[in-house]
This record gives sequence, C-alpha cells and structure tokens, in this order.
Amino acid sequence: MTYDHNFTGFEATVISTTDSAIVGIPFYINIDKSSTPAKWSYYTLFINSDKQYRLKVRLNGGEATDVYDWTTSEAIKKPTEKNTILVYQDKEGNLIIKINGTQVEIIRPNDLLLKQGDVGIITPVTYEQLTAKTDFTSTYEFKKFQY
Repeated sequence: MTYDHNFTGFEATVISTTDSAIVGIPFYINIDKSSTPAKWSYYTLFINSDKQYRLKVRLNGGEATDVYDWTTSEAIKKPTEKNTILVYQDKEGNLIIKINGTQVEIIRPNDLLLKQGDVGIITPVTYEQLTAKTDFTSTYEFKKFQY
C-alpha cells in the first residue's frame, strides 16, 4: 500500500460465524501509562444482527458512554456477511464513519473527545453464547490503515 497524503483513518472488513455476534472496532486508542493502572481512552463502533450500530467512548479509564445509542441503518448486513467499516478524518477535521459505503455518522472537530490513536478489534459475546458455551469466530481484515 502506498502512502496517501489525503487519507487519515482505516478501512476494515469484518465477518462472523454467527448472526448473534456483536462485532466492534475500537479506534483512537490512547493509553496514559503515567498512572497505575494505565488509563485507556477510546471510541468503539459496534454493529449487530438487527442492522444497528452504536458508538461508545471511554475516557481516562472511566465507564464507556454512548456517543450514539443503537441506531438502525439499512447499510448494515448480517454479521455472517461481510461488513466494511471506514473511519477517517476529512480535510476539515470531521470524523466520518461509513458502513458498507454509506455514511452513518459525522463528528465535527469541536465534538471530538479524542485525538488520533491506535486501532484494535473486539468481539463481545452475548449472554446466550456464554451460557450455551457456543464457539464462534469473527474475522477482521484491515485494508487501509494510515495515521
């Protein structure tokens, strides 16, 4: 991949082996290592099988809070189908979130709580999966990754 001076963000695809999975991608991860334990701050974008997404933020090791609660979008496919997530900053500093090519959110620079940081992956499990001890896999592929 060549460096694109006009792109700051990431593009990832995610697919799961079960439709009951909730998949998520934490991004803008910042870790304050000056305290013990270290304090984590990050956004997490979740998608579920009800064609909904949710954006949460965790600041300085505190509780995660909703930036956007579960919101329906026809752009979202089942977790067993490939979903493409694109998160990037435009030239004006807006944070753009697209799912399968459809813009679902824009966060203006003054509303951004975190600066650019790392990106991670997360697959929360449902209570039913824990109690049934159901195995499942979620696969993530990062196609663009540039900060």
